[in-house]
Amino acid sequence: RQDLLENLSREIETLAEQYKNFSRLSALNEDYRAILSEQTGLERRLDDLRQEELGLDKSLLSAFEEAEDWERQLDYRREVYNQQLRLANYEKDRANLKEGDPCPLCLATHHPFRLHEVKPFVDEAKQDFEQAEKENRRRQKLRSDLLSRHFEIGTRIRQIEQTGSGELDK
Repeated sequence: RQDLLENLSREIETLAEQYKNFSRLSALNEDYRAILSEQTGLERRLDDLRQEELGLDKSLLSAFEEAEDWERQLDYRREVYNQQLRLANYEKDRANLKEGDPCPLCLATHHPFRLHEVKPFVDEAKQDFEQAEKENRRRQKLRSDLLSRHFEIGTRIRQIEQTGSGELDK
């Protein structure tokens, strides 16, 4: 009878130890599942960020290509405006020319353009140039915003990659 009690006592202790091990194993399993779920979420977020980064790369490339074209257009409009200003100034001087008197600019004594008035369009050219400048500033801000977002996404990707690899090491 004593042997039976000792066997039962040992079995109870063994079962208690096994229960403790099972409880620890169950807790570890819960922790593992939580980490695995978190890792899966991080991988999904990382994929989403990489897709967004790819889209931003394309948008940035397009924005910089458009910037080159837009700079040429802005330069052209600036030149047209400056040309119209010079033309308006020439018209003032031309109005003061008298046939037979030498031109102070070219020394010609015959002034055929004085008879044909040229109407410069300074105001229109200025308005067009100012609109082009405004559009250029808007596009520059857009590029700046795209670059900022690209930097933020790159930073976030690196953080997730570091966090994810740190989680895997545990």
